[in-house]
Amino acid sequence: MYNEQLHQISFLNQKSAALRTTDAEASLSYAEEALQLLAELSPATTGTGQIQLTSQLNKGAALLYLSDFAGALQWLLQAESLPAATGDGAAVLELLGFISHTYSRLGNYENALVYQQKHIKLSQEAGDKAQMALAYRNLGIIYGEMGELQASVEQTCKSCELALELADCYGQAVCLNNLCLAYTKSGNYAEALACGQRGITLCQTETMAGQNVERLYGILLANTALAHRGHGDLAQALQLQQQGLSIISQQTDKYWHSQLLLQTGLTYMALEDLAQAEQYVCQALELTQQHQNPWTEYQCHQQLANIYEIQGDLAQALAHHRHFHEIYERTFGEENRRKMRHLEISYQVDATQREAELLRQQNEQLEAAVQTRTGELEAALKREHLLARRLEATLAEAESISDLRARIIRTVSHEFRTPLTVINTTAELLTRYHDRMTEEKRQRQHLRIKESILYLTDLLQDVDLVDQVKHDQIKAKPQPWQFGEFARDLEMELRRQTNQSPRISYCLEGDAGRRFAVDEQLLKQVCVNLLTNALKYSEMDETVAFELTFAERL
Repeated sequence: MYNEQLHQISFLNQKSAALRTTDAEASLSYAEEALQLLAELSPATTGTGQIQLTSQLNKGAALLYLSDFAGALQWLLQAESLPAATGDGAAVLELLGFISHTYSRLGNYENALVYQQKHIKLSQEAGDKAQMALAYRNLGIIYGEMGELQASVEQTCKSCELALELADCYGQAVCLNNLCLAYTKSGNYAEALACGQRGITLCQTETMAGQNVERLYGILLANTALAHRGHGDLAQALQLQQQGLSIISQQTDKYWHSQLLLQTGLTYMALEDLAQAEQYVCQALELTQQHQNPWTEYQCHQQLANIYEIQGDLAQALAHHRHFHEIYERTFGEENRRKMRHLEISYQVDATQREAELLRQQNEQLEAAVQTRTGELEAALKREHLLARRLEATLAEAESISDLRARIIRTVSHEFRTPLTVINTTAELLTRYHDRMTEEKRQRQHLRIKESILYLTDLLQDVDLVDQVKHDQIKAKPQPWQFGEFARDLEMELRRQTNQSPRISYCLEGDAGRRFAVDEQLLKQVCVNLLTNALKYSEMDETVAFELTFAERL
């Protein structure tokens, strides 16, 4: 009787393994039936160790193909803990490969690499070329998701060579798909398109029995579409993506379904059709939250933030920015808090500017000077938004934040409070008591707003200067310059910032009337920062000496 039950369980496991890629739901059903029969056997029954390993492996693999990555990892690690998993048989090699692939899908690349290296080592020792090809292929996928594209191409090419040697058409097509994606990420669109087309042709002309060719064909269409989009052919990209969606949506692979929805949304963004883009990315986000894939969820929140920012819905944009920063920190490491804070400051300043703009519209007597300075502030805010986007683009590569930049951001965050409070309070006064105020009082309130805006602009310019210095992007623009004029401008600027007559004595070694070619704005910014600190940290009855010496260029 026991032998009959064991034979039945083995048959169910064979059916489950055969249906993994073609019908993952049926594969899961057979694996669960095998585990149920196995649980009914006596614990003392001999010969069940390997069968139990295979049954748990099959369930984990089926869940993986169904995009239930958390559930898959649970069953695969449970299978690894069995005594039967200590050998080097085919089931153990498969198990290591599936564990690595699952960790990769969950964004845990460190563990994925550890298990994949074990997979490669045991495959080489066993001389199993089929498993070696699979191991190199999976290693290429991991490197690609980590952004190490050259390593990804090298490992995938190793897998492709073994697939050719084994006459494994399915393996060749998978490798061509992975190469297409890697070359697209590296910007080599011509090579990416060549690999994608070869893979598509292979799927259409070769018979690959026992494999889910339709699923692979849909994925190849998706990745080839990415290459077309990178090459600038948006119409062809959208056509392939729609074709791929019609195929993948019929499969059980939620991971690639959500990826295709996301990429289609990005193509609509490139076509400036934000309504369609929002629809597809929202569908992708909803689907990816069902199968707990942090990387795709991160990408969805990032793109929705960009869409809402373009549409002017800053509240929605900031909410999605928060989500993708939280996912990134939780999944990929503890970092980017400073960038999130910088983004919040940018939105706060933008909101303040919008309130000031509404106030300007209500007050027809607002001076033209206030309008001009508001426009300058808008330009400064746009530069800050551009800086924030550039910082987001380098998010995956940034591993540390310089102490200097952190101090600057903290200082700016603190210094923003006073001028923002002044603007807010003054705006409320003008709104509530506008009709009761004399023209002179209204002008004084307008002047307070103007001075606060000037101060905010200077702070933003200081941050911009530090960023340029850090990235070696600062460019001097020399103009004819005279010390006497410069000293007067410097004193006026310090008087405006400190609200007092500066305690500064000026000393020039050389001809004060002599003209030099320097970047006056840059020099002024440096001198104002130095003298402001000197005034701040000196006694009120002390005079700060400012000495300037001219020397020939060495």
